[in-house]
Amino acid sequence: MKQDYMDAATELKGKMVLAEVDCTEETEIAKRYDIKSYPTMKLFRNGRFNENYTGQRLKSQIVEYMREQNAPPIPNHVISLDAENFNSVIRNNDAVFVKFFTPYVIAVSQSIFSTYH
Repeated sequence: MKQDYMDAATELKGKMVLAEVDCTEETEIAKRYDIKSYPTMKLFRNGRFNENYTGQRLKSQIVEYMREQNAPPIPNHVISLDAENFNSVIRNNDAVFVKFFTPYVIAVSQSIFSTYH
């Protein structure tokens, strides 16, 4: 999933904002948006939470979803959000797609996948 997200960000670079929050570091942000499982993906529009993303976590699906948002071009790709920049990034962009994650879940998932595949 991480590679698909990064690949989607690369394809959308300069067109859409894809961001991520490390919930092990930014616990207050995770609490504010009621993050209970990882990864959780949410769309923010005009500085406010808009909807939860429930689609597939594949590059093609993320790119398609974001293109449907018709957001204006922007200069970045994946932005790491923290307590200092979260509000300004969310407020200053028409649409921001945020992945809330914890590196521990990614490491365990990869370990389980490699054990059984």
